[in-house]
Amino acid sequence: MGLADLPSLALQASSIKPMGPHQGSSQIVEGLYLHLPFCFHKCHYCDFYSVVGAGEVDQEQFTDALLSQIAHTAALWELRPRTIFVGGGTPTLLAGGCWGRLLTCLRRLGLLEQVVEFTVEANPETVDLDLIKLLREGGVNRVSIGAQSFQVPLLATLERHHQPASVA
Repeated sequence: MGLADLPSLALQASSIKPMGPHQGSSQIVEGLYLHLPFCFHKCHYCDFYSVVGAGEVDQEQFTDALLSQIAHTAALWELRPRTIFVGGGTPTLLAGGCWGRLLTCLRRLGLLEQVVEFTVEANPETVDLDLIKLLREGGVNRVSIGAQSFQVPLLATLERHHQPASVA
């Protein structure tokens, strides 16, 4: 599997996991998980699907596939999420333009209307003020910072590239 497989993998990698029974059910889906697989480094302990070194074109293709899957899923399920969690990978590596398209899609489909908590995982080294503004304006109200340790030797062992001060 390589970056050329990215668009098809977006549809196979459980980009959205309905938290209800099988297709055609009257169950209401109240929680969504979206997986953004982009990483700048694959950590040795990570078992999640991830793509290292994806460029802007790859991210655009993935976003196209993800938006298609969201629309398809919304047509099959009664989506009324109270919570949305965006994990990865490192979701904050996604380009701002792709984030804008994703947030617009969620809003246009009415998927943000009942959301109480909208969380995005973030690496301390991949967040800047522009991204925080974009996420906040798009409805995100919680950022989960991946600070596995505040001890420099442990960060090195865990292959984390941030310093304790970048989280504080």
